[in-house]
Amino acid sequence: MLSILSCLTGCVPEKTPLERYLAGKDYLRGVNLYTLVLQRDAAPGATVGDSQASYDYLADRGVSVVRLGVPWQQLQPIAAGQSATDALSKPVSADYLDLLESQVDMADKAGIRIILDLHNGCTYPWGPGAYVPGSVVCGDGISPTDVKKVWLALSDRFREDDRVAAYNLFNEPRARIGVDLYFDYVQVVIDALRSSGDHHAIWIDSMPGGAPGGFPRIAEDGSPLHDPIDALVYSQHFYRQNGESRARLLERVTDFGLWCQRNGVHCSIGEMGWKASAPRGTADVFTAVYELANSFEMDVLYFNASSVPKSGDMAAYFAATGSSSIDSSGPQANVIEQFLD
Repeated sequence: MLSILSCLTGCVPEKTPLERYLAGKDYLRGVNLYTLVLQRDAAPGATVGDSQASYDYLADRGVSVVRLGVPWQQLQPIAAGQSATDALSKPVSADYLDLLESQVDMADKAGIRIILDLHNGCTYPWGPGAYVPGSVVCGDGISPTDVKKVWLALSDRFREDDRVAAYNLFNEPRARIGVDLYFDYVQVVIDALRSSGDHHAIWIDSMPGGAPGGFPRIAEDGSPLHDPIDALVYSQHFYRQNGESRARLLERVTDFGLWCQRNGVHCSIGEMGWKASAPRGTADVFTAVYELANSFEMDVLYFNASSVPKSGDMAAYFAATGSSSIDSSGPQANVIEQFLD
């Protein structure tokens, strides 16, 4: 009886999975690390990822969380003469899982936590960018078994690894899949991960193509997804559309934030970015987005950082000419670093 009473007055309640994800903060701030995705077409075994120096540089700039883009086609490579379906029937590459673990190791040494992002649109091998001929999509070539296989392989490696803050199941799912089928595939992965004992937070992306309103449009009455441990994070991406006014961009962010509040869920701006060459005043617009995200307690991860040469005009952190590690920053960093914790 005394032990029960002492526990009632002195025990510290165990943190929930979502509290562990937030690590004592109201929201997270960080960047997307895009190096592996830009190396997605490398021959198996040729991918090198980022160096310790890259992670150290990001940490020195104040970055504590990285969303690590992972190309599915490197986890299950397509051999010469194989179809996408053939490749998906093969085991997940232990060598590539080793490479991912080495990235997690280096990030941890720098004091950075990782969000593992399987950077596909519920598609394989088609991920970001233009359609890749021969690709398959969820419901048409990609089965529930396929998505469970790849995510359980990742989970088997990282299930007990607290250095991994969360999993991002699908990046910007393609509109052709359809909202209902997309949610069905997400639920399949949630169920598989929880049944395996994996308690990581899980990021759920909205469907941008064909659904510009994001979750307020595709899940107007609330998410149909169920997580027995309530550790889902709902993510939308915000880029300034052609000719879009400051007011309209902030209205879209506000709509998302209000949807999150109504439904009592934690949310994230999983990608947000602008070109270094953007018109004068663009940085002020995205400063306002950060401030709005603060008011809704939403995570924000800037897009992008990479050590791959010519990684794009949106790269806030990159490798200087002749360098193989991230060691330089663009003007976007002046905004990002105002909001890093």
